[in-house]
Amino acid sequence: MEIFLIWVGLTGLVVYFAQQKGLNSLLLFFASLILSPVIGGLIVLFSDDKSSDMDIKYGRSKKCQFCAEVINAEAIKCKHCGETQPNKKPENMNEEELNALINKIKGK
Repeated sequence: MEIFLIWVGLTGLVVYFAQQKGLNSLLLFFASLILSPVIGGLIVLFSDDKSSDMDIKYGRSKKCQFCAEVINAEAIKCKHCGETQPNKKPENMNEEELNALINKIKGK
């Protein structure tokens, strides 16, 4: 009985870390429960972190237009490079605003 509880507890840890990385936690739950929490843990350990992609997808984050690091969607200044973020997305800028942004990125 103790081994079963340890098995389920380790499977719970695999699911927790899978959620933190933005992975399919339900699939990893069943894989860990059936195969082994060790195998599930290795899958989570060697998988790419998709949490920032999920944040961008759902609008909680965005990429800085100057250094391409992920920042908060409401950020006015990038915490990585210190550049002020434009109010508009490049797709919504007119030609003059877009040229000014390009020159700022190039450092002119």
